[in-house]
Amino acid sequence: MRKMWILFLKDMRLELRQRDMGVLMIAFAVMETLLFGFALDSGDRLPVSEMAGILWMGFLFAGMLGIVRLFGRESKEDVMVGMAMAPGGRLPVVAAKMGVAWLFCVTTGMTATAMAVAVFQVPGTQISFAVVVVMLLGALGVASVGTLLSSVSLNLSGHEVLLPVLTMPFLVPVAITGMEATRAVWTGGRPWPWIHALMAYDVVFMVLPLLLYEFLWEV
Repeated sequence: MRKMWILFLKDMRLELRQRDMGVLMIAFAVMETLLFGFALDSGDRLPVSEMAGILWMGFLFAGMLGIVRLFGRESKEDVMVGMAMAPGGRLPVVAAKMGVAWLFCVTTGMTATAMAVAVFQVPGTQISFAVVVVMLLGALGVASVGTLLSSVSLNLSGHEVLLPVLTMPFLVPVAITGMEATRAVWTGGRPWPWIHALMAYDVVFMVLPLLLYEFLWEV
């Protein structure tokens, strides 16, 4: 636990100093929302299905930008080997990376949601706690899938190009369930079946990296 916390704080300090992951993700999500807002401005309010689709499309692409940078600092000079050999085992390294990815995905998702609400004029009465829950679960899905695939593909040639291609198919369920849940919330429907499906998907991909962490170091 202590090693995980130390590695988590290390990554957060480096990010606050260099700003090469969080700023990139948030800037992409904001620009994507604004561009679609101007491009689709027809004088009438967009259908909720289009609003939710634009929101989640921007969020997932911004999340993939962050995932590519997740193990970027450790890919040079065998830093990962040193982290694995440090006291405390290898599991805290994977857990710390997942926590960092989740925190940045949550920040990006909340920013993208606020921008979508403002740009697409979602009524305030349709914004509820359920939207926050959906975005937190969606961020967890992106972070868990990204941690697993980023660690597996770290030593592959063309890692930064190959990782988004590997990640996108696994994030399709996150996009579908998140978009449908958001649409249900904004239209006064029943989002909880979609939220439960998203929770189940998150559990699977949270457990997999923690079960396979020993194998990940051998890949």
